[in-house]
Formats: sequence, C-alpha cells, structure tokens
Amino acid sequence: MIFTLDPKGPFNLYIGLGDLTREPFGLTEQLKNKKYYTVLSGQLVTVTQEKHDGELTIEIDNRDSELQQIVILELKNRFGLNQDIIQFHRFAKKDPHLAPLIERLNGLRMYQKSPFEALITAITDQQLNVAFATTLKHRLITHYGLHFTDNSELWTFPTPEKIANLPEDALRPLQYSGSKSRFIIRLAKRIVSGEYSLDHWTSFKDDELLEVLMSIYGVGRWTAEYAAMIGFNRTDLVPAGDIGLQKAVQRCYHLEERPTETQVREIAENWKPWRGLVTYYLWHGFE
Repeated sequence: MIFTLDPKGPFNLYIGLGDLTREPFGLTEQLKNKKYYTVLSGQLVTVTQEKHDGELTIEIDNRDSELQQIVILELKNRFGLNQDIIQFHRFAKKDPHLAPLIERLNGLRMYQKSPFEALITAITDQQLNVAFATTLKHRLITHYGLHFTDNSELWTFPTPEKIANLPEDALRPLQYSGSKSRFIIRLAKRIVSGEYSLDHWTSFKDDELLEVLMSIYGVGRWTAEYAAMIGFNRTDLVPAGDIGLQKAVQRCYHLEERPTETQVREIAENWKPWRGLVTYYLWHGFE
C-alpha cells in the first residue's frame, strides 16, 4: 500500500536524521538512496520526500486501512509533524541570534522517540561522551531488540516487557554501570506492572510531567527535561544543564565563556514558549 502525508509547513525529512538524538542511527531506522526505513507495528515502513516541504510518500506491505491510520499517527509523532513549526519560525526570526539558525535549518522538526525509548536514551546518556553512549545503546538494541530482516536489516527498540524480565545486573556485560543497569530494569518493571503509565503521562502539563519523571529512580532534572523533549514532544522545556547546549549557546550568542546552567535558563526566558525547539535547533546547528 502506498499513500501520502502532508507535513503542513516547513519540513525536510532528511535534515533531522543527522541529529545526535537519533544515534545509534542505522539500527531502528535507516536511510538508503533517499529512502527512510523503519519498523512500525510490526511492519516495514518506507518513507520518501521528493522535494523540501513536499508530501511524504509512505509504503507498507499491507492493505489494512486501520494499520494505515496507525502508521500515519506514529509517523506524525516521530517526525514532529504536530509541532506548530510555522509559529515557531515567526517567533525565532524576530531574534537576531536565532534567525540565522532558522534560515540554515529550515524544515527541521524535533524528532521523537517513544517515551520508554526516550527515558532509556536519557539514562544511558547521563555523564557520558556521545561515542560511548552510542556504543551502549547499540549493544542494548542488538542484544534485546527484535531483528527485522524483511528487505532491510532493521531492529526494533527493546520493549519494557523484554527488559523487565532481566536480572538487575544484566546490562553490566554491555558495559553499563551497575547503577544504570538497575535504573533501566527497575523502570521497565514498573512500567510492566502498571505503576508507571507513560501513555497517561503524555497528557500531563509540563510541570506535572517533570515532577513525575524525576520521581523515577535514577532520573534527575537533566534526564527528565531531555526525555520530555524527545519522548513526550515538549517544545517549551530546556535541559539547561546539558554541556552541549551550553556550548551551543556560547557560540550562538558569541559569549566569551561557556554559560552555566543558571545563565542558560536566564537566556532561555527569551525563548518562551519555544524553549525546547530552540534547544533542538541549537543542538543541531552547533554540534
């Protein structure tokens, strides 16, 4: 089945795939000859875009209309197509520091993961350099994800159920620390038991969401803000403690020194109500 999806505003499918939040790219999603491949609801999905801002052409090997609607909803979320990018661009173009970013990255949306994958990603990334964090996530996916070999070598991210069945030190052989192994496996267990309802949390206001995320064992403010951005589609949260963001702010604002977390939060007051999207553009533009 082949169908199309209108992004309704500036959107470049390919520009967002180079963002560090997608790493390790090439496992759960791939790009070959301008065709984007992923697995959704057990189906191989391919997506192409012929021109900037143009319609997406989607292909799945299934003619079920209900499945088609599920795939559309999942792609809209993954590609950030529900974000009001037109209003964001109007806002950011008024700021002399941000306007060049909008011109250079026109069509970038804040791509999303599932809430569970976003939390695991954020926990894994804590206090690690990008290369080693990417290696750990690669190992996690290839050890506990599902290998999908129908026309393309793809993996699905491990499910909470798969991780919940592991002993708490099971990730140590992958070179996760003992504490991170416990954080991740306890999180999965509480999701499976129903104690943590991530789907329900998507309806929470930003402050409520951060509060409940930070109640999770092993999740501090940076982890909560980061996961909320890339897994709960929160466009007005800023993980100001992120060193990459601090360096990006320094370059964007031509500061002599890297700003502190407090200073980034002060600067970010001028980005409301788009602090998350500005953060994403800064990450993408200066990393």
